[in-house]
Amino acid sequence: MSNVSANDVPRSERPILADTGKLSAASALSHILNVVGGVVLAGILGPTLYGISKTVQLVQEFAGFLNVGSMSGVNRSCPALVSRRQLAEYGMRGNSSLWFSVLVLGLAGIAVAAAFPFFDTRNERTGVLALVAILFAHPFFTHGETFLSVEKQFGRRGIVILVMAAIKVTAGVAAAWFFGLAGFLSVFVLSLAWGGWYQIRYSTMKLAATISVPRLRRLVRTGFPISAMDLTERLLLSADRIVIVSVLGAEAMGLYQLALFALPVMMLVPFSLRQVVNTDVFDKVGQTNNLSLCEGVFAKSVTSIALTSPFLMGAAWFGVPMLIELLLPDYLPAIPVVKLFAVACFPILVMQTAFVIIIVACRVRTIGLFILCTALVCGLLSGTAASLGGGLIMVLAIHGGGWMLMSGGLLYAAQRLVGLNSQPSLARTGLWFLPMLYAAIELPLLQYGLTRSGLAPHSFIFAVAGGAAHTLACLPLFLLLESRIGGLSFFLRAARNRLSRRP
Repeated sequence: MSNVSANDVPRSERPILADTGKLSAASALSHILNVVGGVVLAGILGPTLYGISKTVQLVQEFAGFLNVGSMSGVNRSCPALVSRRQLAEYGMRGNSSLWFSVLVLGLAGIAVAAAFPFFDTRNERTGVLALVAILFAHPFFTHGETFLSVEKQFGRRGIVILVMAAIKVTAGVAAAWFFGLAGFLSVFVLSLAWGGWYQIRYSTMKLAATISVPRLRRLVRTGFPISAMDLTERLLLSADRIVIVSVLGAEAMGLYQLALFALPVMMLVPFSLRQVVNTDVFDKVGQTNNLSLCEGVFAKSVTSIALTSPFLMGAAWFGVPMLIELLLPDYLPAIPVVKLFAVACFPILVMQTAFVIIIVACRVRTIGLFILCTALVCGLLSGTAASLGGGLIMVLAIHGGGWMLMSGGLLYAAQRLVGLNSQPSLARTGLWFLPMLYAAIELPLLQYGLTRSGLAPHSFIFAVAGGAAHTLACLPLFLLLESRIGGLSFFLRAARNRLSRRP
């Protein structure tokens, strides 16, 4: 971990922190809404219908890969075009990718609709119809996200994130109460369509129903390695859910999804950093062809994630079981899985900004094969364990081991690719995982101590006391973050300056 103070952060890197702050603030508010709405929604739908809704969203996650990388090609090649104000070329590439994706996902939607008669229950057919609508709306939403990211309009993206969360939490929950699964999924589709329209409307991209085949080929050639990397990552991080819904059924999927309930909140800063660092790396390498210039921002991003994640891990450890105990008695079997996942998710968080280094260095084939093999082995082992009577804990433990292996390998490889030698790369990778070890020891000990003191596990008082004690335990990590990166002082200073400018 590099020792860099706030005043030493280069001026060119400070917009990255500001952009991450804007996107993170909007994402934080949206996740607060989603936490509240998600608890209510899970209670209204019950484990089985909640599992169906999450299965539909799981399929949606993989739908974007059908464009074989054209959208990733836009994300990779267009930041430099926008910086140089070559907007006509940017428009041709963006429209080519968008309409190709509409065509491909539209055909996929027709194929899904044709399979409608093969589903038995009304709720399963409701999920199929919603998926068809999602496949038609999905390209506009994801390309809108890409256009705003390419143009570095992260504040505008934050607006979309916040408004969509508000729609799903208010109208979505109300629709679920009155109309069940069909009501919620209808609101979900409408919010997706609105998000796509809004993002494209406020980007500099001008829609034109044209596809430039030569440009599309170049986008696919450029973007396919990125999509291949993203797909292998998605397979590894979704293999546990695929195994559960395939082997154990929709009810188990609902329980497991609630166990992963806090992940979007925990991914808040890592995912925001990933998006902003991606654009910054693509821009720098596109203009200078020098990957070593990206070492500083990569190291700072991973250090920030490693030192802040234990605080959120503790929030999930104490907070989610309390919510289940108080509000969702049907989901009580998920509590042990919640606690295991609170620790096991650390590798997912800390590896986020390594992917762009792998992509730009053109090492996708090697690393992608490593990730794919890890996903397949974990899926085979967990699928066998589940079919032989192993439960959710067993599946999660197997995949948690895969996440550790993948994360350590990616962080080490990324450091080597930006110019560090083998020994420093290995040592720093180990340092980045020390906060996980700290939390894995501290959280069970803290729970044991609170239980021995006579507090009822998972009660409100238990969660508050545990959260307060865990916050104190995380103070050394925050102090270390400030001394190494200066991130906390930067964000506080930026907030103070913004407030002081208000009338």
